[in-house]
Amino acid sequence: MSIHASPAVAILMKNELLGDAITHVPAYRALRTALPDHRIVALYKHDTAWNSALSFARHEVLDDIRINQPIGGAVSGIRDALASIENLTMVLEFRANLNAWNSFLAASRMPVTYVANVAGFMLRRGVPHGIERRPESNIHCYHRVVELAVGRALPFDYHLTPPAGATARAAALMPAETRFMLLACGSPQSNKFWPAENWVGLARRIASKGIRPVFLIGVQEETERAWIARDVPDALIVDQAAAGVREQLPWLFVALAQRAVAAVTAEGGIGHLIATTGVPILTIAGPTNPVRWRPVTPHHFIAWAREFGSKETAAVPLSHVVMRMQEMLDSVAR
Repeated sequence: MSIHASPAVAILMKNELLGDAITHVPAYRALRTALPDHRIVALYKHDTAWNSALSFARHEVLDDIRINQPIGGAVSGIRDALASIENLTMVLEFRANLNAWNSFLAASRMPVTYVANVAGFMLRRGVPHGIERRPESNIHCYHRVVELAVGRALPFDYHLTPPAGATARAAALMPAETRFMLLACGSPQSNKFWPAENWVGLARRIASKGIRPVFLIGVQEETERAWIARDVPDALIVDQAAAGVREQLPWLFVALAQRAVAAVTAEGGIGHLIATTGVPILTIAGPTNPVRWRPVTPHHFIAWAREFGSKETAAVPLSHVVMRMQEMLDSVAR
């Protein structure tokens, strides 16, 4: 008997940056719950954050990661990728574009259940036919694909647990009695960036409430340290130097989020990551739809440029973010 005789589920994706990977967690965990005897095989046209920033938790959600797969074009390439998976019983297509039609055709002669994340979830095989309105958010779309494939409702579990070392480091950085709020600005080079002077003003308003602002700086955002240290000297800055080991930095963010009062973030990977703790999050959004790309936390608040007739994040006034932040804090107090 082959060592891979257990049945397998294949999930097809383009790639997974940090935020993308987190939005798939509830779907992965739902699969684990519904099909505990199955291997979960992830096929990517490119790469995934589970091979880098999220590698510590990879074993919790995926059994087999295959990158640079020929799944972005011809039906024959997709068929070959699927045929390479032994004892394949289910194919889940997370992409919502024309690639889904190709994967549907590629799997058509295979004895597999198939469901795609397309309009109405209409591309399906091996499950009851039908069309239903897709949820507004991607996190719920992916989760619904799994529910349709297995034929029942499933828990929506979005949690990730940081390693003990990250939890200990977070405790050392921030005493247990301190109330603090996380701020994740993103990169100044991104079109999602809210102006630095607004972040400074927000941090000062947070401090005036007796809550310490804590800035989370990713490895690609080190240039932010200078203006934060200069303009918000009482803030704690958590970056690679604070983590000690680069691989620990994302998990240090998660460990801090487990104890934070709340968080305000740009729409991006760090916001999605810390949302796995359930911390209340206010997303400041410009060009990206924060409803479609909402983080997994159930406690989500939005300050969106569209409310001001713009797609530019800078169009969101500081006063509006302060108002939304107060709504978030009031909800925490209830």
